Amino acid sequence: FDAVSFSNTQRTFTVKKVHIKPVLGEAAFVKQARLQTDRFDFIFNDVSIKNINLDKLMDESFYADSLIVRDANVKIFRDLSYPRDKVDRRGGYPQQMLMKMDLPVAIKKLIIRSAFIEYKEFNPKSDYNGRVQFQRASASISNVTNIKSEIAQNNNLLINFNAHFLNFAPMHATINMKLGDPRGRFTASGGMSKFDATRLNVLLKPAALAQVDKGTVNKLTFSLNADDNNSNGQLVMLYEDLKLTILKKDSAENKLQKKKFASFLGNMVIKNANPSGRKDPRKATIQYQRDPNRSFFNLIWKSIFVGVKESVGVPSN
Repeated sequence: FDAVSFSNTQRTFTVKKVHIKPVLGEAAFVKQARLQTDRFDFIFNDVSIKNINLDKLMDESFYADSLIVRDANVKIFRDLSYPRDKVDRRGGYPQQMLMKMDLPVAIKKLIIRSAFIEYKEFNPKSDYNGRVQFQRASASISNVTNIKSEIAQNNNLLINFNAHFLNFAPMHATINMKLGDPRGRFTASGGMSKFDATRLNVLLKPAALAQVDKGTVNKLTFSLNADDNNSNGQLVMLYEDLKLTILKKDSAENKLQKKKFASFLGNMVIKNANPSGRKDPRKATIQYQRDPNRSFFNLIWKSIFVGVKESVGVPSN
């Protein structure tokens, strides 16, 4: 924590910088953990909490009008070459963790103005790191509370998120979480604007051993209904001129090589455009059974991936 201050007259708490940094580097961290474990490295700059209710604070409850983070840098790393743990993560969605907090909290709005977010995964099948990055990210989160009287009036925790996916595709998402719901229900919807599909190779090559040779995604939209156990919804991806290459790891030369026959068959199977000709655009149905060992964000990502695969004609198995 750097430069902490509190204004009694304005009832405002400010921190210049909050840095949550692991003691160990990435390689040493995963070696010590011996399991697939997320390594977090967070920096939050210019944090302010405004209009704190001091009377409630004396009663060991935290009420405030807003919590604002003006700049943030969030990096998460996981090594898939280690075995997974066997923890059942049902009941661990963000809104469920909020409800389990011992401290009663009611913050009207949480705002993140500018952030860089990176999730990096080492995949032993490719021997490379895959990265999902969100640049120029901002978020507005309303009704952050675990207090029953507040939830009785409004049980919706609403998140509006905007960013540039991999620094080239503008995207937006809205998530509505039901506070106090025993099943952890939430809805999510969002979309991405037009982009060159080959730009996804920085993610696809290390993570999926595939690359896009050409193609344009004109628009992608999705909507989900989900709970602790599954998700269902719809995805529409409008695209054209899609061509893929399937890759394999060449251990001797330590690089990825093209699987020619598999790539040939793959391009025969996939649908290279949506819509096709004069037909109406195809709409993909999302039905995904959650892996209880996986997180909230994994459920959303896997659900979207199910819809994308159906859109391009990739078999579900």
